[in-house]
Amino acid sequence: MSGETESVTRPDAGPVAIVLAAGEGSRMRSARSKLLHTIGGHSLLHLVCDAVAALQPSQMIVVVGYQSELVGTHATKVAPACKLVTQNDLDGPVSAIRAGLGALSPVDERAEVVIVFGDLPLLSGPTLQAMASAHRRDSDDATVLASSGGLETADDDFQATDAGAYVFDYGSLSAGLAQAGERPIEMSALVSLTKSEGGHIGTFLTDDPWQTCGVDDRVQLARLGVEFNRRQVIRWMRAGVTVIDPDSTWIEADVDLAQDVTLWPGTMLLGATSVAQGATIGPETTIKDSEVGAGATIRRSHVELAVVGAGVSVGPYARLRPGTQIGDGGVVGTFVETKNIQLGAKARIGHLTYCGDATLGDEVDIGAGVVFANWDATNRARTEVGASAIIGAGSLIVPPAEVPEGGVVQPGSLVRGASENAKRGLLEDS
Repeated sequence: MSGETESVTRPDAGPVAIVLAAGEGSRMRSARSKLLHTIGGHSLLHLVCDAVAALQPSQMIVVVGYQSELVGTHATKVAPACKLVTQNDLDGPVSAIRAGLGALSPVDERAEVVIVFGDLPLLSGPTLQAMASAHRRDSDDATVLASSGGLETADDDFQATDAGAYVFDYGSLSAGLAQAGERPIEMSALVSLTKSEGGHIGTFLTDDPWQTCGVDDRVQLARLGVEFNRRQVIRWMRAGVTVIDPDSTWIEADVDLAQDVTLWPGTMLLGATSVAQGATIGPETTIKDSEVGAGATIRRSHVELAVVGAGVSVGPYARLRPGTQIGDGGVVGTFVETKNIQLGAKARIGHLTYCGDATLGDEVDIGAGVVFANWDATNRARTEVGASAIIGAGSLIVPPAEVPEGGVVQPGSLVRGASENAKRGLLEDS
């Protein structure tokens, strides 16, 4: 036979996957798609796409509809290999599946098609892998995910759903859709049509009912969020982290913790935060997208987009804003706010100080009530403070300013630029 043959996805090439992300989720009462609401720092859609990715699908289709541009942009960010398809009529999941199948490259009749609703945040990759294996082992035409247990909740309206994820043989799925025609039927009806055509329907039971729970409203979003966090906390405790009060400690999905970290009550670790061995965080502390060094202590403080070195002490009641870098052994004390600064090793900003847009050398000592007036309502300017310099309490630094190495700013001084007195280390340019 001459010429090129049409590329066909075979069953052993990995399943194809269709993620249904077209619905509005009107019961969320929200101006944004339900799929973009978050649990553990990730959107519902992100969590589902991560689970599907564990299948290593040969093709991955994400069907969007409501707010298709926003949802589609997010989908390609969290699952770069996916292909987007728009469901224009928004008349149910089966119509979305039709749209998804229409975007597939040619597949073998025996190829497995994994279909997952985009609002199952606790569905895991291993569960989908086991479900696909069971489908293949039992030669099913369709397999439905179901729960074998009940949820520990008093809310009768919050139940595991016998569905949300399915595996079909491509041929059986196509036949069922053809029999349905253009009718906007539900998934249960599609499974029934497959059975009526002589197909064998299997049920894959999970003993973890949370994996089959979708999000319909904000009550369910919160319940699933609490359960997601509970699992995160348990995972880290088993990895060697001490959590004093698991119920009041929140750890998002991308956080990384070393052994012998201690988390006190009221701690929230968000985004891509990492905490090195032996650090102590809390109580009542929030850290987002930051690095915390070994043996550091941060108490009753807020830290965002900052780097905190080894052995550093922060707080209580400090605020480290984006761009803050604290060198090893440094101290940022009570009611101190920093922004876009580099504080050298063993340097100290003790208390009641604002320090922004500054570079401070090793072993600098900043007294109480010092203000770095880095903003004049038009421009920002930087201050340079040399190693071992001392700035006395109540001083006002008006940048651009420079304090030389070993310089001493007398308490209550006003420092502008680098005066002759400043150069001699007698800072009192007032």
